[in-house]
Amino acid sequence: MIEIKPEQRPARRFDFARIWATLIHPRQAFAEMASGSRAVWLTPMLVLSLMASLLVIVGGYLKSRAALLGEIPLPPDWQFWTPEMQNNYMQAQQATQGPVFTYVIPLVGALTALWLGWLVLAGLLHLGSTLLGGRGSMQSALNIVAWASLPFGVRDILRIVFMLSAGHAIVSPGLSGFAASAGFLSQLLARTDVFLVWSVILLVIGFAVADGLPRSKALAGVVIVMWASLPFGVRDILRIVFMLSAGHAIVSPGLSGFAASAGFLSQLLARTDVFLVWSVILLVIGFGVADGLPRSKALAGVVIVMLMVLLAQAGLGVLGSGLGGAAVQRPFF
Repeated sequence: MIEIKPEQRPARRFDFARIWATLIHPRQAFAEMASGSRAVWLTPMLVLSLMASLLVIVGGYLKSRAALLGEIPLPPDWQFWTPEMQNNYMQAQQATQGPVFTYVIPLVGALTALWLGWLVLAGLLHLGSTLLGGRGSMQSALNIVAWASLPFGVRDILRIVFMLSAGHAIVSPGLSGFAASAGFLSQLLARTDVFLVWSVILLVIGFAVADGLPRSKALAGVVIVMWASLPFGVRDILRIVFMLSAGHAIVSPGLSGFAASAGFLSQLLARTDVFLVWSVILLVIGFGVADGLPRSKALAGVVIVMLMVLLAQAGLGVLGSGLGGAAVQRPFF
């Protein structure tokens, strides 16, 4: 096997030339990143933030224009909803036509989802790589996840072009058009497309090159983390169904009802529920089976990382509640 010896580039704060290299020649690009010892995640994260912001702005503009014309988009399975659910949906659409709901809240949510989701995914993949025998650092994981997320930036560009040319938002993103109803399968397929596959391939190549993992183990680590995120998708579906049927938002998600006040403990308990436990179990089983790890070792690693993620989310939730009066929800899974 011939070892790749990448050329050393001078240190740059913004390296936009590497974007094309990562998308077209990912192995060489990740090998070059691994040979350095500095953080190089700023460029892709800024590009992704710009694309996410433009997507929200374009979507908000089209939503506002449709509202002025009296055109309110209906869900694909609208005809199967009960009259009470349809009435609650129409009232919610009419109450969220202002610029705060159209631009500000979606923009803050999109950027929070991007940056905190990047940290969460990098932490979980670094955990998986370490448990599977990888020798990379957390900084390396942050670099890999940031650059491997560039396909989603390409997807955002294509979505923006489509919406501007079609004059309306995308009704069935991803493969959700193949689902018969707007249930869990529809939500899962909405997040499944060629760009997700492209990103997974980049993640596998990145961790294989940077952490010295065989391709099979790198693939196993990425797939296990993706697989363990499914319980949160189930939770989101149940929350949507409840809110539409009840006609109001969830007041005390998770175990937050046991907290005496809306502080840090309340934010922490709001993210603690049976779906979190379910995800932890899937991670422990996945890493235990993939590399024959003892359950105790896999459990310890998963619990430590998940606890750090929960503490970070709770802290941001307290900050968001203080600034905008709304708690920051779980952004990635």
